[in-house]
Amino acid sequence: MVVSDAPVVTAEDLVGVVGDLWRSVSPDPDAEDAPVPADWHPRGARVLRSSIGIEGSWDGDLVVTSAPGAAERWARAMLAIPDEEPVTETDALDVLAEVANVIGGAVKAHCAAGGRLGLPDVGVDESDAGPPPEDVLLVGVPMTWPDAPLGDADAVFTLALVHR
Repeated sequence: MVVSDAPVVTAEDLVGVVGDLWRSVSPDPDAEDAPVPADWHPRGARVLRSSIGIEGSWDGDLVVTSAPGAAERWARAMLAIPDEEPVTETDALDVLAEVANVIGGAVKAHCAAGGRLGLPDVGVDESDAGPPPEDVLLVGVPMTWPDAPLGDADAVFTLALVHR
C-alpha cells in the first residue's frame, strides 16, 4: 500500500460534496437540511451498500453504506417519489449507485490525470461490520440529516474512501 500517492480528500471535502448533491435533489433546495456528520452504523445493522472503484495515481474504492431509512430518503429525493408511495429496495440501491458515482467522480478529480472511475456495485449487508479497518481507511464520514431524531441509526449513511 502506497499511502503517499493517495488523493488528498478530507472528511470536510466529502461532507461538502454530499451537501451539494443533496441541495441539487432536495425538494426544498433553500432549506438548511443538508446531511451533517453523525456516528457510524451500529455493528450488526442491516445496510444497503454501493461501492465504486477509482484508479489512477492511487487505487481504491469509495464505499457508501446506508441504513434502509436513509436510503429511502435519498431515493424519495432523487427519484421524486411521493411519501404515499413505497420505495423499493431496488430503487434505493439504484440511487445509492448514483450517489457513489457522483461522489466518486468528485474524488477522482483529486487523482492524477488519466484516472478512471469504475461502475458501481451494489448489495445488501445483513450485518454491517462497522467502519473499515484503519490500515485501509483513507477517510470516512458517517452522516445523517439535521432533522433526524438524535441517535436514529436508521437515518445514517456513511462514505468511506479505502485503499485497495
